Amino acid sequence: MRRIPITEVVMRSRKVSPLLVPILGLLLLLPSRAFSGGTPGRASDVSSEGAAETLVATVCSCDPEAKTMNLLTGCGHALRMVKISVPSGTKLARKGQTLRLSDLKPGIIVRVQFRKSEELNLAQTVEVQEPGGGR
Repeated sequence: MRRIPITEVVMRSRKVSPLLVPILGLLLLLPSRAFSGGTPGRASDVSSEGAAETLVATVCSCDPEAKTMNLLTGCGHALRMVKISVPSGTKLARKGQTLRLSDLKPGIIVRVQFRKSEELNLAQTVEVQEPGGGR
């Protein structure tokens, strides 16, 4: 099957306004929030500072003395490392049983509810996820 270029399709159609091609060209040049190249303003950000967020990620490292853990999250080539601060009042659990931060080993999958601020991510709850559930 032969592919027909869009310009040929537009030129063949008599119902299309001659201004449609330049308008479509301009729309393609406008920055879009759907792509990481655009930088949205702070007022239009979806998550505001201090709003609770949930993250499912893999534990990379834990530092009980510093009360922090580094988590790996993402999909495919879009992986990112997230540092979470775990204050002493944070609930850590596996199947309802209380854990210590030192019990979290690299490779464990956790669901973390946290509050985000400019300088740190403050954990509220950390729940170990059981293996399985993948596709």
